[in-house]
Amino acid sequence: MNLNRFESLRNPVPSADINEIVGNHVVLAPTMVSMNYDHGLRIWQAITKNYL
Repeated sequence: MNLNRFESLRNPVPSADINEIVGNHVVLAPTMVSMNYDHGLRIWQAITKNYL
């Protein structure tokens, strides 16, 4: 898969933070995780605010 505008995070996002952001447990074992748009948007907002 080609990555568009890929950036390395200065700090990795802990899985506990991802679970807190979306409000439920996200299984991160697979390479890709399917989630609804709202959860993805909340995670992206947290990344751009706290982790870049």
